[in-house]
Amino acid sequence: MISEEDIRRQFHKGDPYLRFDGAVNDKTPREFIPLIDLIRKESDWRKTSLTVRKDKSGNYKPIFKKGLCFGFTALVKADETEIRAIETGKKCTRYPSGVYALTVQGCNYGEFAFLSTDVVSYCEALKGFKNNEYNEALSQIKKAFELKPQQSLYATFFFEIRLEMKDESTIDEELKYFENDIDSLVHSARVYKWIRFLVQQKKNDKALQLIQMINQLLDDLISGKRKNKIYGNQESSWYSYKKEQFNKKIEKTKSKLETKLASTNKKS
Repeated sequence: MISEEDIRRQFHKGDPYLRFDGAVNDKTPREFIPLIDLIRKESDWRKTSLTVRKDKSGNYKPIFKKGLCFGFTALVKADETEIRAIETGKKCTRYPSGVYALTVQGCNYGEFAFLSTDVVSYCEALKGFKNNEYNEALSQIKKAFELKPQQSLYATFFFEIRLEMKDESTIDEELKYFENDIDSLVHSARVYKWIRFLVQQKKNDKALQLIQMINQLLDDLISGKRKNKIYGNQESSWYSYKKEQFNKKIEKTKSKLETKLASTNKKS
């Protein structure tokens, strides 16, 4: 059983535990995929095909290949997952998107030291979504979201799939979930997808109400009535800028909606 003291001892002995990491995508050298996110002693890494070099300051030099950067990080301490990775010789990757990226490149779930059920469900949901298997994707992401509702990554994908499946109710639920972080949804352009969806469904009145609500939430952030809960708080000027950007972008759409609504009211 490896302990925190073992990690520190190896570091001070000059043969630290090193984690190898770097970009994971279609350009990643195939021989690097099995090694990424493994943790081994420096002396063990030197027995592999990888070149371990340091600069004059003792920092590990990066490895450049195919235009991508890879490298080693020395551990002075380690958490439970990292210790398990050392003991099992498996990958210490645990963040959902990192696990998914590696599975796309051919890794299987058994290569990771620790994976919670929600992470596996997220990865399976993404695979299903990319294969246009929306029902399966929704089923899997719902599992992940129910297990960890505070994980905004799961929430975002859960709402994204539902809107793709023409579920109008998801807009209100997503707005409620991110009501204190509406600036981020303006920044990511998510709010425009909501409005576009309602326009396509000819829900002009609801689209206008949504625009009004987004502006109100931004005003609350500007005035300090609300604080970001999921993402970091920003200066008031940032929220003002996002509000200006939002209204400028939807100006024509809003005008058309108001004209159509006025015309409908006259006829009625």
